[in-house]
Amino acid sequence: MNRCLLVGFWLLAGGARVHGADPYFDSYWHDGKAELDGYRLTIARYGQPRAGRGVLVYVAEPFSESQRVKVDDPRQDPADTFDAFKLNLVRDFQTGIYNYSTMVSVFVRSADLFLKPGGHKTVPLLPGVVYGRLSHTPPAWTTAEIARPAELQPLEVPAGKFDAAVYTVKIAGGREGTFCVEAAYPHRIVRWEMTQDISAELAGSARLQYWKLHANGDQRYLKQLGIQPAVAP
Repeated sequence: MNRCLLVGFWLLAGGARVHGADPYFDSYWHDGKAELDGYRLTIARYGQPRAGRGVLVYVAEPFSESQRVKVDDPRQDPADTFDAFKLNLVRDFQTGIYNYSTMVSVFVRSADLFLKPGGHKTVPLLPGVVYGRLSHTPPAWTTAEIARPAELQPLEVPAGKFDAAVYTVKIAGGREGTFCVEAAYPHRIVRWEMTQDISAELAGSARLQYWKLHANGDQRYLKQLGIQPAVAP
């Protein structure tokens, strides 16, 4: 596991979503599509809560062990290639007359497992660049404690009703968060929150070849994610 990740993104991109032993993993994540999950966000900025939208894009792809980049043809050097799980996290929100738009990409090994029910662990942590820039905090190593209760919690969000495993994150220095993960496959993030700046709820989900959906009019697919375009067509 890449320990330089913001621990929340580790939950979002890796531990909470990577279940290498799940019988559906290969057929679901190697079908030539990506999973796109839309979220309704509340983000604190300039001392006020801001309504926003977020999109989490998950895809599995071959990755080079030595070069740390995507491999175009994994057959050329299979010994240097491993299966990676990629997350693109996009967030948009308005502050008065102008808007913020941020994106972070995170990669983890698809073979990595996460916590068992009732488990907990402490990991080294380097906070993410988006949080650091918005809070004007220079990067510095710290630690985070992650725990997963044994019981599930029923939740209702704009996307529907779910039974979820609720992971808690406590970062040394006082910042805390919760990440509610769908118990059933494909284990989507139903809700997450990091104090004191962001909360999000799942609004919709779809499996799409998003890299082909860049033409005028393709923004209609955002309706499947439960969100609207940032700028009206």
